[in-house]
Amino acid sequence: MSSYPYTAQIADTVLDGLALIVDFECELEISFEMDGGEPDISVTDVLVEGISLRGGSALARNIRLEVMQLADDEIENGGWLWDQVREREGLSLSGHPNDPDTCWRVAAE
Repeated sequence: MSSYPYTAQIADTVLDGLALIVDFECELEISFEMDGGEPDISVTDVLVEGISLRGGSALARNIRLEVMQLADDEIENGGWLWDQVREREGLSLSGHPNDPDTCWRVAAE
């Protein structure tokens, strides 16, 4: 499990995407493992000043879930966070994306 700095823009879809919390700075705990040749990356927690939002108030827990969803979406869509995880874990794609023989590799330490 690794920690990554993260800044989120928390918006409300009911209010047409109005940013309710701008530049919410936190750390993400992210787990990484290879599963059947594919990277399995998941955000497991959100921390502020080293303290998990998991055990906080209802507001803290809701912010945690929102930030985790934003981070998961960014990883899934190949954003900045995906690049950070891929680089730290030494993950590289071997082959061309549409080639059936393409596979992910993790660099040896």
